[in-house]
Amino acid sequence: MIRPMESKDIPALLDIWLRASLTAHDFIDADYWRSQLPVIEQVYLAVSRTFVWEEKGEPLGFVSILEEDLFLGALFVAPEHQGRGIGQALLTHCKGVYSALSLAVYRENAGAVAFYLKNSFRVVQERESDQPEHMEYLMSWSRG
Repeated sequence: MIRPMESKDIPALLDIWLRASLTAHDFIDADYWRSQLPVIEQVYLAVSRTFVWEEKGEPLGFVSILEEDLFLGALFVAPEHQGRGIGQALLTHCKGVYSALSLAVYRENAGAVAFYLKNSFRVVQERESDQPEHMEYLMSWSRG
């Protein structure tokens, strides 16, 4: 079930974010991801519109949209629940709510890049990321 985030979800979402980030971005030092937990809590979760995939009262994934920019800032599923269509369902939900979205993804995260390309996002720019040795793609999607 997809529902809006509640404040009680934050610890579980931070755990999902960290574990999924470590798995998907093994090309970046783990300490970097741990250092970003406050940013995720205080920036993305605090100021974004976040939808949670929940099963039996437990959050298993989430997506966060920074609405001012229609920017998909986070789409993460607990590693042990990946491959079940949860990320697809969350993205499809957002594409029903918003008429356009953009996002940034590390070029080296081939699985995520392929996922977004399969879901009609297109690469509009390749740029330096906050980790200068790792480039990222700026991708966008629009309805119609």
